[in-house]
Amino acid sequence: MNFKKGQDSFVNIGSASLLVVFLVLCFLSFASLSLSSAMNDYSFASRMAGKVSEYYEASNQAEDFTASMDAMLEYVYAGANAQEDAYYMALEAYIGQGDVGIRYIPYGESGAERPVISYEVSLGESEALLVELLVCTPEKDGCYYKILTWKKYRTEEWDADQTLDLMPVIQE
Repeated sequence: MNFKKGQDSFVNIGSASLLVVFLVLCFLSFASLSLSSAMNDYSFASRMAGKVSEYYEASNQAEDFTASMDAMLEYVYAGANAQEDAYYMALEAYIGQGDVGIRYIPYGESGAERPVISYEVSLGESEALLVELLVCTPEKDGCYYKILTWKKYRTEEWDADQTLDLMPVIQE
């Protein structure tokens, strides 16, 4: 019974070393994948935070515009002596300037045309916030306006031929 102890111990040492090297390489690859994923998540979160901040700034501007329209509608209605036709005509004189637009749509059961005040606030280079207010008469409706539209939309067409950089090179 003669055993070769030298060979068995040499094979065990080699296999353990190979296993350790393999595990270290696995941990390094997982660490680099985690770092890459964390950097992508951070850049996405930063872009989204910027977009949300732009939206709320535009929404605040639209709220200010709506408040000024409310005060202006009250002033014009009082000046028109509560007559609907005079109210709408005086309204065109006040709104016909600047970034504010006015158009007429049929409204209600009678289908009578009512003015709609529209206003846009830019959200960067390719988006805008659209606000549309339907002008009402306080005697009939109990308010000066109703919000028809308050939405974000794209001002440019989407280009489907854009390329995506799936593996960005880390630059420092």
